[in-house]
Order: sequence, then structure tokens, then C-alpha cells
Amino acid sequence: MWGFGEGIALRGLLAASRATGDARYRRFVYDLLRTFVDGDIGQRNEDHIAPGTELLLMYEENGDASFIEAAKSLAALNASFPKNRFGNSMRV
Repeated sequence: MWGFGEGIALRGLLAASRATGDARYRRFVYDLLRTFVDGDIGQRNEDHIAPGTELLLMYEENGDASFIEAAKSLAALNASFPKNRFGNSMRV
């Protein structure tokens, strides 16, 4: 399950890679997201939306279309969640 904490950590690693020039941090994020992209992203409610921002950042960094497609799939999953009477998503 992806949570917002994981997303913050991945963003931090990408920032550390840019700040230090150490590609190992970026590679770790890439490899982790690659497993997510190569898996069944957007197929289960527990995927939620946390890795979406990092998928977009990785797409911006390397232009790999699979990351933008994965982000679109994740956005579609999030949009499919039932809404409460106020219009907010109710993830189950």
C-alpha cells in the first residue's frame, strides 16, 4: 500500500539526488516506481494516489511514457472512487 509518507520520502530522495549529484538516490526511486509501473497500477483501491506526483516527476526527468501512463491510470482509479454528499472521494 502506498501512503503519503512514502511519497514524501521519494520526493526527498529525488531532491537529494539533484542537490548532491548522486544518481544512486534517483536510481532507487526509479527502480521502486518501475516495479509499481510494471505491476498492476490502478487496479486496486489500496493503490490510492500517493505515488502519482513521483510518477510525474520521474516522467519529467527521463521522458519514459510508461510513467505518465501509470499516472493517468492512477488518476482514473482515484476518480472512480465513490463520492460522499459533499463530492469528496470515499476510498474503500
